[in-house]
Amino acid sequence: MAHSIESRTPFLDHKLASLIFGIDPKLRYEDGITKSLLKQIMTDKLPDKILTRKKKGFSNPYMEYLISSKKIDLIQEVNVQTGMFHKKKLDEYINTASRGSFKQHVWGLYVLSYWIKKNLL
Repeated sequence: MAHSIESRTPFLDHKLASLIFGIDPKLRYEDGITKSLLKQIMTDKLPDKILTRKKKGFSNPYMEYLISSKKIDLIQEVNVQTGMFHKKKLDEYINTASRGSFKQHVWGLYVLSYWIKKNLL
């Protein structure tokens, strides 16, 4: 998780952490379910849909931003001027990212393209 965002502020209280670490780990991780004690406590307060859903990371809508603002075109523009990448492969890569995979890689290509345009072209 060297390149991710984590926010666990409510669970950083040292008194709460001491209390939790004093509880038998079998109660905290029961029958293969992580955070089982927390989920039991929250049963009356949260819908089952939330308590049973799969873990989901924080996602930044940068692909949506690049596409809606047309800034993604900068990658192609810089590639036309530099010939750094095969156009067909680059198009394929961007299309794959638009469908949800490799988004962080396309963001990296955008940042690189922005830097190249600003500093080298």
